[in-house]
Amino acid sequence: MHDLTEYPVNEYKENLPTTAEDLQKFILIGKESLKAQKAKIRAIEKANMALAAKEAALLDTQDIADILLDAEVKLGEMLEAIEPKYVGSIPGTHVPKQEKTLPSGITKKQSHEAQELARNPEAVAEAKEEARKKGKVATSSDVIAKIRKKKPPKPKEEIISEEFKEAYEHLLREIKNAKALKWRTTSKRTALKHVGILKDIIMI
Repeated sequence: MHDLTEYPVNEYKENLPTTAEDLQKFILIGKESLKAQKAKIRAIEKANMALAAKEAALLDTQDIADILLDAEVKLGEMLEAIEPKYVGSIPGTHVPKQEKTLPSGITKKQSHEAQELARNPEAVAEAKEEARKKGKVATSSDVIAKIRKKKPPKPKEEIISEEFKEAYEHLLREIKNAKALKWRTTSKRTALKHVGILKDIIMI
């Protein structure tokens, strides 16, 4: 398959690839088809061809863009369902570190964006509808921008990475277990002193 205009749009929507690897290939092919369609529209404009020809080309381009978004949403759903695996310890600690093993060819950025699309189907639908009304083409970048615009900005002090959250949760479990079993002879004063050292390290 080298051109998403080869078959009717509904045929693609009902028969998207069923594996993450095949979906990624489908998306790459779709993006090339999208570029070709946009070039076709520019050529029509330069040649001053009939409005009907431009409208037909635009409709094909919008169809491809919508199919691509559907494929990226499906990819996001698949990636979100992947269970993280143990990959060692967080540097400088004995806290286990877990990561998702992404299918070949999929970067962390692509994974994050695809999962954002999957978690926000209403933003995808809005982007498609707005693009049709304005005679434009909806892309994943448009949807991501729409999602970010709707999210209230977090105060700096509330920002927390997934890695820090994961380390904190593991450390909390370790402390609770050790407090109940192994630390009975440790004074609270000494324990708090060492917690203070951790705080100092974080504030550096």
